[in-house]
Amino acid sequence: SIIRPQSLRGGLLFLRQLGQRPLGAALFANPRIRREALSWRRIDARHPLWQKASAAAGPIPPRLWARRSVFNCGGDRLLVTEVFLWL
Repeated sequence: SIIRPQSLRGGLLFLRQLGQRPLGAALFANPRIRREALSWRRIDARHPLWQKASAAAGPIPPRLWARRSVFNCGGDRLLVTEVFLWL
């Protein structure tokens, strides 16, 4: 996930108190948050996200699905990228 530091003082201030709660739970519970369209991509060993997933999880399939979307709140934005460790 990527966010500008000033967004944590603006519309996404509530993320500073996230604690152990899942990010998705906080985003989807807030009616002010708007999610842009999802984008999907198949990644393989040449992609940095695949390499990071492999380093963190050990043996993984040769190709993985990844998706990303942007969440907006009051002009502040949060980019979330997810990599799925199964085919």
